[in-house]
Amino acid sequence: MRYAERPSMHREIQVAADPSRIWECVADVEAMAGWSPELVRVEWRDGANGPAEGASYVGHNEHPTIGSWRTLAHVTACVADRTLTWCVLDVEGRYGPASEDPAQPMATWSFDITPAPGGAVLRQTVTLGPGPSGLTAY
Repeated sequence: MRYAERPSMHREIQVAADPSRIWECVADVEAMAGWSPELVRVEWRDGANGPAEGASYVGHNEHPTIGSWRTLAHVTACVADRTLTWCVLDVEGRYGPASEDPAQPMATWSFDITPAPGGAVLRQTVTLGPGPSGLTAY
């Protein structure tokens, strides 16, 4: 598969919890800094204090091999207890021209929650591109 074809992958897990409880976890964007090997801090922009369609945040990232950098994430879909989707942008021009255009993300991430007997199915999806990232030659 080629990067230009916007490769994606997903994982699903059955969770023995109410969809609203699962939502509390996946919608806690600041907590992701504690789970991620790279994201260390989230800074909401323009008065936002949590996910909502149209909200954005700066992600402060660190990795021992490649250093520190910032990204900009735009929330593109947010339906409580159902879905959270955001696209990640290269605002520092680390992999090509700097961009704040949600139509040119490095990646798009989402969580989808589907009620199921005994709880819900949680699906996480990532789609790469079309904007350049650390996986593209520049």
